[in-house]
Amino acid sequence: MACHFQISDKEQMADQDLRITVSHLPIFTEIRLVLELEDYYCINAPMTLDSKVKWRSSAVFLTDSKGQIDLSKTPALKGSYTGINAMGLFETAQPERKRKRKSQTPVFKDLSLNDRFYCKITAFKDNTAIGCCSFQRYYLPKTLRFKNIYLNKAKARLFYGKEWRNRPAIIVLSGSEGGLEKAQNIAQLLASRGFVTMSLAYFGLDGLPADLCRIPLESIEEALAFLKSSSLVDSQRIGIYGRSKGAELALLAASYFQEIKAIVANAPTDCVYEGLKGKWNAGCSSWTYREKEIPYTKFQLLNFAAERFFHKKLLKKNTASLFSMADISAPCLFIAALEDEIWDAYGAVTNIMKQLKDNTKHDFLITPHLGHMNTVSYQPNWRYRKWPLSVIQSETRRSWQATVEHFQHFL
Repeated sequence: MACHFQISDKEQMADQDLRITVSHLPIFTEIRLVLELEDYYCINAPMTLDSKVKWRSSAVFLTDSKGQIDLSKTPALKGSYTGINAMGLFETAQPERKRKRKSQTPVFKDLSLNDRFYCKITAFKDNTAIGCCSFQRYYLPKTLRFKNIYLNKAKARLFYGKEWRNRPAIIVLSGSEGGLEKAQNIAQLLASRGFVTMSLAYFGLDGLPADLCRIPLESIEEALAFLKSSSLVDSQRIGIYGRSKGAELALLAASYFQEIKAIVANAPTDCVYEGLKGKWNAGCSSWTYREKEIPYTKFQLLNFAAERFFHKKLLKKNTASLFSMADISAPCLFIAALEDEIWDAYGAVTNIMKQLKDNTKHDFLITPHLGHMNTVSYQPNWRYRKWPLSVIQSETRRSWQATVEHFQHFL
């Protein structure tokens, strides 16, 4: 008789846990469970990875006296992970192949929504399949909609409910990878909490700048104007989320536009940095406003690397490029890694903290182990292999929960 799977996944959202139990198995027997993910978008994966590649994980479990396996109680003996972890199969999935997609500038209208993925779990006794179960998980709830938005200086996707009115809204910005995919992934999950969300592409899409240099701050100004004019949105409750260079842009925008009422800056800087052309210094600012370059700090690569790894102030920052918290009225959540491998986000956050006399409306979350790639819960993140999986995933969950709660509290 085939085994029986029970998947307890009420919300079916990819950033929430689920419970997997398998019954009608032979007692005290080793069973291998294999998870396969199809059409799976992983925010932590390289941008070059082909989205059609399957992801897979597996682990061996010993059934109990009732012939059952409960992933929240039964330890994995070997495989992709060991020990008790209800979400271990998801958190340790890896692409079957490292096949790259074609390198070309993405076309906005053709950009995949990546709103769901397909899961299949198969049970094996020895090498024989004895049962399987298939289900879906979602980044964007089935009840929500999206709309492509064409602004003069940016392109965006709006996520919302059909009957929504006067909801809080969040602009979501990703970093130096450009395009829309990573911002879209975060925006979809925030929309599942009841926010109108706008994932905003400011470079790296057709019709937008190819490089991260001289990006007009008007892209945010236009996004704010669009949201304020929408009946979906309460114009007094608009926030902004940014990761990496997106966090730099979010803080800069908040210093210019007082309409922004809450900020989450994930892996931020404390200044405007030089722009990039590909992977190289652009010799100009990352940002402009009214066609004038925003003052910036030049990259000095050796000093930049030393500051990143040793937290020593060797990088000479242009005073005019530093963010002044006196210019930012919105409550901020700063998320920074002690071991950020890209830049010294921890040092930047401590510099910002020193400016604050009244810290009651700002919050700071420091992750001791997780680095620059700190995104959303329960997604594989193989970038930090020197630390136990449980540590990396715990810090990710704590950061994501803090993000959601910050917006819920202040918007």
